[in-house]
Amino acid sequence: MIELRAMGQLGMPELLVILVIIIFLFGANRIPEIAKGIGSAIRNFKNETNDSGSPRTATCSSCATVNDPDSRFCRKCGTKLS
Repeated sequence: MIELRAMGQLGMPELLVILVIIIFLFGANRIPEIAKGIGSAIRNFKNETNDSGSPRTATCSSCATVNDPDSRFCRKCGTKLS
């Protein structure tokens, strides 16, 4: 009889089947490129989530005044913020 596992558990046979399917779909040569892209995406995500804890500010390029992050114009000289 077939043994049913709880959902969410992957054993060695399941991982091997997934690996074979990935190799079949993408080819062995493209797997390192895909892994590099995934690693880069994870690294960028971590950097962005770590930076989001500190409030961002908008600094005026003309007078170097620090403005609120949602400001469109400098509060001191009126220059449009980019």
